[in-house]
Amino acid sequence: MYAQVNGVEHYFTQRAVWTREWKYVYNGFDNDELYDLRADPDEMVNLDGDPAYDEVKRELVQRMWQFAYEQHDPLGPDGGYITVGLAPWGPAEAFRKPADR
Repeated sequence: MYAQVNGVEHYFTQRAVWTREWKYVYNGFDNDELYDLRADPDEMVNLDGDPAYDEVKRELVQRMWQFAYEQHDPLGPDGGYITVGLAPWGPAEAFRKPADR
């Protein structure tokens, strides 16, 4: 599933992607969120800052950029908004193969 919220003139934007197991929320100018929905269905423990979950996060970020691209999201990879530069991995980095990182 995917969700998006556009804030005031593209500030305070959010993009979210989740599966049965994980939920990632990209918060633009704020701290991002990552939740293990099986272990934490109430989303009380934000795992975003834990490098042990970087591969899970990278996969979800990649899904977020793919969805943004497919939907012509103005804040997506082609939009040129500053919030794209604040993402943990930009579109080019998110789509790189693990061997190339």
